Amino acid sequence: MRASAARGACTRLARRERPSELSFLVYEQLHPLVSLQLGVRDLGRLRCVAQKTRNVLPGTINAEDWCWLESKRGEKSLCGAAVADGRIAILRWLFEGSGHNERPGWEKLLCDQAAKSGHLKVIAWLRTQMPPTVWSIWLPSMLREAVTHGHIGILEYLHHHSCVQWGSTLCVVAAEYGQLEALKWLCGHMPPYPWDERTCAAAAKCGSIDILAWLRSQQPPCPWDPAACCVAAQQGNTEVLQWLRDQVPPCPMDKRTCTAAALRGDLIMVQLVRSQSPPCDWDEWTCAAAAAGNHFEVLKWLRAQTPPCPWDYKTVMWARSGDPLPEMLKWIDAQMKRVVESPNIPG
Repeated sequence: MRASAARGACTRLARRERPSELSFLVYEQLHPLVSLQLGVRDLGRLRCVAQKTRNVLPGTINAEDWCWLESKRGEKSLCGAAVADGRIAILRWLFEGSGHNERPGWEKLLCDQAAKSGHLKVIAWLRTQMPPTVWSIWLPSMLREAVTHGHIGILEYLHHHSCVQWGSTLCVVAAEYGQLEALKWLCGHMPPYPWDERTCAAAAKCGSIDILAWLRSQQPPCPWDPAACCVAAQQGNTEVLQWLRDQVPPCPMDKRTCTAAALRGDLIMVQLVRSQSPPCDWDEWTCAAAAAGNHFEVLKWLRAQTPPCPWDYKTVMWARSGDPLPEMLKWIDAQMKRVVESPNIPG
């Protein structure tokens, strides 16, 4: 009945106000979660239509919100845009005007957007619009967004309205995105949110020595393993890698670190990790990684050391994959031939 009344109102208003866009707008209030694609040009007439349909449609919004709607013309998700801007009045208007209770797929989109944007009041309102079971489903995703963007107030609210025991993922996310204050908040709870070796590796990936220093200054310190040095090598961050190695005791590293630097083609990083005491380990995969990336200078340096970095058929195989450098292939073939012909030459 309401939809029928609205369509009748649309018809009458279209005759009286003339612009056909306004009549469509009135009807679209009943279906707002479908994208609102309208060509509204006259805000005065728009407000007039809203006033005249006050008794037909469930709710209305003020002139400021109409202006906001005009500015968001063409948005894919009007609800998503309202959440991002913290427009609770528009959200309430859209939800009340939907004419039905089924809103498939809206929960995660809107909850994530609210946590990302840092609008605590919007999150609190959204929580009232869904059953507790649905809310709990999307809590991990919301927490991740809040941690990623460093919204401490959102974290506190979500933590208060959660009965779920969380793993170490959130500390990893905070470290990876450089959110030191969020990390401190997570670790300051009783019981604290757990961390593990992945947390230090994530901080190394982020390139944040401040976060690494804080993690290792705690009692007990956050654990680390060779993955932290490996990630620093992958990122080409010599400053972070040197900091990791300068600690007492130093962060351990293994042959994956040298291989990661070779795959990146970062000769300075390869030289740095090999200059440590003891030198970073390497193996046949290190030369293969340099060959796979067409990093000829790195490969030549690896083989020029005493003793040289070992290699085998994988270097030839990876060198011939993709679009290899002809001069590198020629050099590899010549070196391999020397090894075969002269058994005393290290392979």
